[in-house]
Amino acid sequence: MDRSLARVAEAFAAHGFEVDQVLTRELDDRVVRERLADYARTLTSDDTFVLYSHCHGGPFGTFFAFWQRFADMILALPARNVVVLAMSCQAGNLTDKLQKRKAEWEGRAAAGRSLVVLTPVDASQNAGPSPEPGIGNPFMYAVISAMQGDADKDRNGRVEMQELVDHMLAVTRAKSRDQSYRPQFAGVFPPVTTFVAMKPEAAAATQEPAAPGLAPTELPAPADDVAARVVSSLGISDPFVDDSPTGNLVAAKGSVEAAIRAAAGAFATDEPIRGRALRLVLAWDLADRVRNSGGQLDLASWLALDELDRLYAAQARAALLARGFAASEARDAALQKLAEARTVAQQFCRDWNEIVLPGREEKAKDHDAEKAALVAAGDAAVPYLLGILCVPSVASFGVGLTDRDAGSDPTAREQVRALYALGFLRARVAAPMFVFHAEGPSFTESSAAQWQLHELAGVDIGDQAGSARAAAVARWWGEHREEYGVVLDHLVRATLRWSRVAIRDNEGPRDDFWQFGPVTLARLVGPELRCATDGDADARRARVDALLEAWLASRKPASR
Repeated sequence: MDRSLARVAEAFAAHGFEVDQVLTRELDDRVVRERLADYARTLTSDDTFVLYSHCHGGPFGTFFAFWQRFADMILALPARNVVVLAMSCQAGNLTDKLQKRKAEWEGRAAAGRSLVVLTPVDASQNAGPSPEPGIGNPFMYAVISAMQGDADKDRNGRVEMQELVDHMLAVTRAKSRDQSYRPQFAGVFPPVTTFVAMKPEAAAATQEPAAPGLAPTELPAPADDVAARVVSSLGISDPFVDDSPTGNLVAAKGSVEAAIRAAAGAFATDEPIRGRALRLVLAWDLADRVRNSGGQLDLASWLALDELDRLYAAQARAALLARGFAASEARDAALQKLAEARTVAQQFCRDWNEIVLPGREEKAKDHDAEKAALVAAGDAAVPYLLGILCVPSVASFGVGLTDRDAGSDPTAREQVRALYALGFLRARVAAPMFVFHAEGPSFTESSAAQWQLHELAGVDIGDQAGSARAAAVARWWGEHREEYGVVLDHLVRATLRWSRVAIRDNEGPRDDFWQFGPVTLARLVGPELRCATDGDADARRARVDALLEAWLASRKPASR
């Protein structure tokens, strides 16, 4: 072990670090705690401190401290840059503890400080050697190779904090057995922060002279650096909240937009930053879909406009609509048509009936008029219909057959009418919604969904029984899923939003309905959209949030 640790020590010594290695024969919990306490007293705000630990770990702690105490010792270090590389089994417990205390360290980047804590595995995994010859421990290999320059991906002569994190996460996983490790990261750092310089003499030779009257640190930052700093500001506040200090980012363009898109696609981006970046990218893509329609909105464009109109606070909504429309007149006309179509679709789902009861023939005329109004509204009516259908049929069936109260879930009857409405509009592109409702507790609803797939998409359901029909739909969906990406994306996001709202703090007769959102989506998308259902309401909401963020990351939206 000492020989292996000496390789780590040599890698850091090569960059000018003062190495303080505790040999195995001297190692006990008291020595480590005393040494860290000394550093907490003697480090200054100009120092960079790195701790590499390599020892046993378990669910409660590593050999020298419980995980909570280890987190205490890390947060007590006053250095400008604190980097902790903790190699042990179940070391993800350390990053989990730190994430729960985020309020204590998330402001460091704004103060020019860095905190980087990396582990080879999550809180449930054990760590071991790589199966590849010459690698040894995957985490140690990642550390040494990073210090030797492999992490300098852009070959600018320095390893930046982001490059260090990206390299450690990628290499540790890649070199682990069956690529099964799930390395963890907790921390924050200013954009473009240098961890180590690979060629210090070259960097010094290319440093630009200071402009007259300016210290070197006051030189105007290059455009890329400005964009990176803007991205880091996403960690401060949510840009979609009215009066947010980062609200102007909703209207970002050019290099700033490109930097935010890059942050959304980077695995190691700090969690709140990445989540907000993903939501910005989604909002821009929706606005661009409207703008690219050239004023001739199709079904996909109406879906996008409906989200922009309903789901964003006033300031963000205004910025996104400005991005979506070149002229305010076109914007106002489209929004008016959308609102009118919503009203028509709402009335149809509330009142229309496919059956004319004896003695109520006059009512059939009203139904004909409702259908005609729906068809006249066209694709602009589809967003409301899909909003009705994003609720799992199990939940709507539980509402009952009476008209629902305002704000409650739709009834099964409303969903049946919405399915018929999509058929009248010949909305073949809405196939994901039909598949979503092709199985469920309501025979009428599932039969209507299956029939629309037969009529609009040519699915051969024949005269088979219910289960055989469902199997036929599933086979068809497996072959054609890629053709319906826009509406499937809309369905997944809308259903996960519904699931989150459906989670209640107090137990009640409908408190478990939320879970049918992920469960039903898994039938269309796969098991990655399922989640555990235990824990309190906050824990369940956090799981749904994680599902939504993972889905947004998987969308891989194209750059403008």
